[in-house]
Amino acid sequence: MTAPSETPATTLHHPAEVWEEPPVLTSRPTFASGRS
Repeated sequence: MTAPSETPATTLHHPAEVWEEPPVLTSRPTFASGRS
């Protein structure tokens, strides 16, 4: 019963930090390549 409780908590913090980093890196190269 401790595994499911820690799984959702870690999953919520993981996607939040991982989703905020990839989009920023993809948005920068995409804009530079598109404008170039």
